[in-house]
Amino acid sequence: MKQQTTQLALLAALCGSAMGANIAGTGTGILGVHNTIDSTLGTPYVRGDQDITVISDGIYAVDGSFNSVGNANPDLVDTWNAPAGLEVTYMGVTGFSIPAGEAVSNVTVQLVAAGDGGWFGTPGIASTAAPDLVVPTLQTSSDGGTTWSDVPTTNDYLSVMTGAAFGSPNPNYHTVSFDMAGQTGIDGIRLIGPNAGFATGGFAGMSEFEVNTSVIPEPASMTLLGLGIFGLFRRNRN
Repeated sequence: MKQQTTQLALLAALCGSAMGANIAGTGTGILGVHNTIDSTLGTPYVRGDQDITVISDGIYAVDGSFNSVGNANPDLVDTWNAPAGLEVTYMGVTGFSIPAGEAVSNVTVQLVAAGDGGWFGTPGIASTAAPDLVVPTLQTSSDGGTTWSDVPTTNDYLSVMTGAAFGSPNPNYHTVSFDMAGQTGIDGIRLIGPNAGFATGGFAGMSEFEVNTSVIPEPASMTLLGLGIFGLFRRNRN
């Protein structure tokens, strides 16, 4: 039985989806605010001293600086001090190119956690207690970011952010991951949700946004996997 289990695991490893690459750098970072979570873009907004173009370069923030221009950490953008009444933030990438034979299967984001907000949660409250957190919605676009559609995901947002440190140092950073069924035919992906914190009604921010792909298995590989499972099943029956 142990041998059969090992054979099945090997078949799955050989025929399953292989990891592709982070393709966020082929597109353009987006960040903005909204008054709701729907299919429209919202209002592009980036805090004035920050540069949205650097959030998809694979560099994760390590220092405690909020200023993006002229210091050791250029990789931080947020919606602090956005217009009043817009308490939803979106963050993502549009205009990326998916390599042939691959599909978008994961988004990994390094979120900001400052003393007065920076993550997704209850507006007006700077707290990472579980009741005060809100899992952001994952959306994709096929028209360059004009319209958006919700995508089901499995993610570690609550497990990572519940009780997460914030504000000491200011900010902290926490990396969360969102997995989904392989997405093809899209050129935009974003997270959108309510801002945590009390500064200007709350805000959200990031220092890295990665769009990761996986290789789509070829039909022949799937057939091989099916035959292998069938063969092991028959052996068990005999």
